[in-house]
Amino acid sequence: MNQKPFYKNHFTALDGIRGVSLLCVILAHHVRLPLAFLAMDCFFVLSGFLITGILLDTKVSKGYFKNFYFRRALRIFPIYYFTLFVFFYVLDGCCSLSDNPDFEFYFENEISFWVYFQNYSIAHMDWRQSHALSHLWSLAVEEQFYVFVPLMVFLFSRKNLAFLFGLIIIGALFYRVDNFVNNGSWRIEYMSTVSRMDALALGGVVALLVRSQWWETIKNYRRQFKIVLACLIFYFLLWMLTSDNFYFFPARGIIQRTVNYTLSALMFSLLLVLAVLKDKYITKVFCAKLLTYLGKRSYAIYIFHMPIKHMLVPFLTTHVFWLTNLGKWPTICLSLLLAITSGEISWRLIEKPALGLKKYFKYESGEKEDFVSSNKI
Repeated sequence: MNQKPFYKNHFTALDGIRGVSLLCVILAHHVRLPLAFLAMDCFFVLSGFLITGILLDTKVSKGYFKNFYFRRALRIFPIYYFTLFVFFYVLDGCCSLSDNPDFEFYFENEISFWVYFQNYSIAHMDWRQSHALSHLWSLAVEEQFYVFVPLMVFLFSRKNLAFLFGLIIIGALFYRVDNFVNNGSWRIEYMSTVSRMDALALGGVVALLVRSQWWETIKNYRRQFKIVLACLIFYFLLWMLTSDNFYFFPARGIIQRTVNYTLSALMFSLLLVLAVLKDKYITKVFCAKLLTYLGKRSYAIYIFHMPIKHMLVPFLTTHVFWLTNLGKWPTICLSLLLAITSGEISWRLIEKPALGLKKYFKYESGEKEDFVSSNKI
């Protein structure tokens, strides 16, 4: 097996997959389609795969914990805390947001956002209030995952880690079943870290597989993977076409609220395997320049798209006379354009300079930045 650390490899298709998922999330937040439900699982699977892989490849390096956490902080914190600072202090100072009932929830639960615990507070928010920051629940799930997964990888052998990931997948499914049986809110299973751990764990399983002795054997089953992937895609398409409430408010049915999360994560895990195998069809579709561009800037675009949709665009369409009569789809296009522009500015002025500081926290193996930096949500 190639001795080169696996995370040094760059798989362009992963950027494209993330770009498609980003577009699905943005579209779903505008027109309320079931796409966001699926896309969030894709983000979690990719994150579980990339983070677990980096940890596996650097487990024996000097400064394992310190370098991992500092590098994650440089990737995630700058733009996230910049957004919180602008919202809670700059905009509040200029526009008195805290006095606006639409934003009351955020100021009452401000501390949860600063400590990455907002997924639980957002799960209990009044859904009639502004959703300017409600999408940040997913970042809390990932950050909580980052807290304990380095310790898991450090303490357990790969075999035991695979077993532990299996238990986590089963546990997440049973957690959702218990929540459903006990009439718990659908928001709990949608936003709870425990509930979404199966997607992150499945990504971790793929990271283990590509580094295992079974990988060469797995390569011979591409056709079977494609068949199962096609069946899962057909299943979810059929579900979307036949269900009147697949994604939004309130979610119904035990299958939808329990098993579908795991099946969705499994679907994206298979897509991930095929992308890593550089399947020609997957590569052709997901290596398109526009998709990879969006994927590389998906983190900032994702953070900005909801404040832009719920705050900036309403302001512009109210106060800029030539935008006051925009229709629904032109407004969506305006939101997307502003989000992408903001993402590009953020990448150049905030994210890229921050990533440059990673050179002070190099793993002992002296990895390159390409795979670690760009293939990250």
